[in-house]
Amino acid sequence: MNRVLTAALITTLFAPLFVVGQTITSVSDGLFYFPTTWDCLCIPAPQSGQNVVIDHVVTLNNAIGVYGGTLTIHGQGALLQDGTPRQLHVSNGGSVVNQGLFTVDQIWVQNGSFDNTGTATIRTFFNEQTLTNAGLILGVDSFLNTGAITNSTAAIIEVGTFQNNDQLHNLGTIQFVDSLFNTGSLHNDVDAMLQADSLLNTGSLINDGTMQLISMMNTGGQTNTGTITANDLLNTGTFENHGSMLCNGSLANMGNMTNHTDASIQIEESFLNADQDPPVPFGQALFTNNGSVHVDHSWYNFANIAGDAPGSFMVQDSTVNAGALTGTFDLCDMSPQTTVPPIIDINLGTVEPGITYCTQPSGIGSAQRSAPLFRFDPSTRIFTLEQPQQDWRNAHVRVHDALARTVCDLPVQGSTSIQLDLSTLRSGAYMVTVTSSAAPPWTTRLVLP
Repeated sequence: MNRVLTAALITTLFAPLFVVGQTITSVSDGLFYFPTTWDCLCIPAPQSGQNVVIDHVVTLNNAIGVYGGTLTIHGQGALLQDGTPRQLHVSNGGSVVNQGLFTVDQIWVQNGSFDNTGTATIRTFFNEQTLTNAGLILGVDSFLNTGAITNSTAAIIEVGTFQNNDQLHNLGTIQFVDSLFNTGSLHNDVDAMLQADSLLNTGSLINDGTMQLISMMNTGGQTNTGTITANDLLNTGTFENHGSMLCNGSLANMGNMTNHTDASIQIEESFLNADQDPPVPFGQALFTNNGSVHVDHSWYNFANIAGDAPGSFMVQDSTVNAGALTGTFDLCDMSPQTTVPPIIDINLGTVEPGITYCTQPSGIGSAQRSAPLFRFDPSTRIFTLEQPQQDWRNAHVRVHDALARTVCDLPVQGSTSIQLDLSTLRSGAYMVTVTSSAAPPWTTRLVLP
């Protein structure tokens, strides 16, 4: 048989069948582009309404396009690329559903959807329309989203570089991120975990869950009602804090940041409030504190700090003011160099008369601020917190581990004492946060032996 006839015969035998509404199902393990793998003895092409179903281990031995049809990998099935990096392109309203195992080098969801409830290993992911993950997406080196992503409860996405330009809703876990750049809308929902080395937000970011970061910069709009742990935080945009924040390094505000009455911030290094390009005599940066801020080292203000009772700053080291302090918040320098108000180590700015210094602001109760007393017994691992002068009303106690995961969440009603049994926790560092309608938020760090 001559070569032309042979080629024509092979083309005829292996030609795809383009039948609208046809479903092609795998019947054995084999190559995707080989007829005996399929019940039609053809090469499937998920186009124009054609539906391809994989119930076996199918090896992807070329690139694949899903153009208007569907590709479904059932739980017992797998679509695994061979030794050559392969690509998947979804367009024309196509749909990919993975319930089993799926590996591919690159995915481009241009006009269609990708729904994952199984395990997908992908090196590069470009989503322009719809991605829903209720399973595992692993091994992603770079991820660009200009569409809509929903990462469901208990689902996991592991990615190196992540850029979100549109909508990202996380109800599960996004982890091992080297850098996360958000220019769109990012919502980290209640009980969700977002873990990244660095995060830059220029869009809209809402955190109702847990965020564990090394460095964070906000130049857009950010709201926190959950827990944020970061080494360093820089805000040049708008930041609303209603939750708990722990800065293992420093916090710098050069925009507009508000710490509300139900919020607490613990800073293990220094606090800085200043303008990016300081005018004379001081600038437009504003830090409003109506909650609790604890600074383990130094406190510097070169712009505007405002706030009202029960807002408080507790500073272990030096305090410097070269801006304006307004309102009725409390500034408590634990190592003062003066006893004459304003009790600020170096004051070159203005201080309104309503500012107090290590005293209970009016409207709270007594003339002297009474800090909670706590005891910890290493032998029993019982932690006790007391508020002698008033009850903890509508209080909530949360304990977070070094990964910012909630390991204890306990409501407390009408008691002057709170007792926690931490005997089931592993050794290590934890953060204990107490919020209450009757007392300022309180945070401490605890190391379990």
